[in-house]
Amino acid sequence: MQPVKMRVFLPLLCVLLVSCGKEGYEFSNQHTEELFWVTYQESTMPVVVSGNSASDIVILKVHGGPGGSSVQEFQAADWVEAFENDYLMAYWDQPFAGYSINESFPDIETFDLSYFRKSLAAVTAFIRLTYPGKKIVLWGQSWGGLVVCDFITETENQASYDGWILESALNTNGLRDHNGLRESMMQVAAQRAAAGETRWAEELTWMEQNPYIPGVWDRDLWFRYEGYADELLGDLDPDPSLYIRKRKPRNHILRQITHRQRSQYNVFGSAFNSDLFTSDKVYTFNKDPQIPNITKKGLFIQGKLDRSVSAISSEAFSVLVGPLLDFKMYPNSGHNPSIVDYDLFVADVKLYLEQL
Repeated sequence: MQPVKMRVFLPLLCVLLVSCGKEGYEFSNQHTEELFWVTYQESTMPVVVSGNSASDIVILKVHGGPGGSSVQEFQAADWVEAFENDYLMAYWDQPFAGYSINESFPDIETFDLSYFRKSLAAVTAFIRLTYPGKKIVLWGQSWGGLVVCDFITETENQASYDGWILESALNTNGLRDHNGLRESMMQVAAQRAAAGETRWAEELTWMEQNPYIPGVWDRDLWFRYEGYADELLGDLDPDPSLYIRKRKPRNHILRQITHRQRSQYNVFGSAFNSDLFTSDKVYTFNKDPQIPNITKKGLFIQGKLDRSVSAISSEAFSVLVGPLLDFKMYPNSGHNPSIVDYDLFVADVKLYLEQL
């Protein structure tokens, strides 16, 4: 195992009083906030730890993308009060994403996805060291699910976490997800063809004749299916902006981050992450054989109407994991159950955490 470099910079501690909200939030008198920087190889990544200091649970948010930002979720996510009043939340920006600082960007052809897994190992090791005795629960959403699954399927990582939550997430097999989305598109196309839309009868015939082929990455084929996904599934997936609770962002931590960072946001990572997601890296990712290595109980909440991650693939993954995974399909949610089905999501997560 490659040695991990960890550096911690600029700790910021803020204790808030009862009924003294920060930018409109109401936190308990146990609330604390700290900003750290953790380095793995050429990536220096912000980790904001915020929440109830008395809790014995740290929930580590592994954001989507690739190229998203957990720090931005810290600023104004719907579930901030619900989880930070009861637990510690750790908001981590992955390499080449968000507010992370990277000395360079790798060549996409030679890049190995395990870089994210090893970065996550550095962050969990840092949390174990900084918050001894607390349980670490990984929460991966969308792309973050792939990072979490890559991590928890490694035998050497079983002592590094205590639980895992997936939210409408990629999991252990990229080809299965691609084929699952294709199957969902074909189902909707068949319904529209049956309703008399001749165009979709023709497109359905094309889809039936053009499956994804294992081991063969066809970028043009993927782009065509992405277009179908927008047309056939896009309107079914609820728009999260219609459900978000509006409140003033928590910008005080962000000011600390951008003071250290030379730019406002990691815009230089956008091209790399775009190339990463349209390469064969996700398509060929397969950790199904390593699923038996998982030893901790997990929770998977999937939106049935998801346009971006296949609900069919997520359900198949849950069958492979078996009794260790509590799988819940939300019929009215798509890619963002924590926003669209906020109350149900919070209740299910808290019930799971109580049982750890």
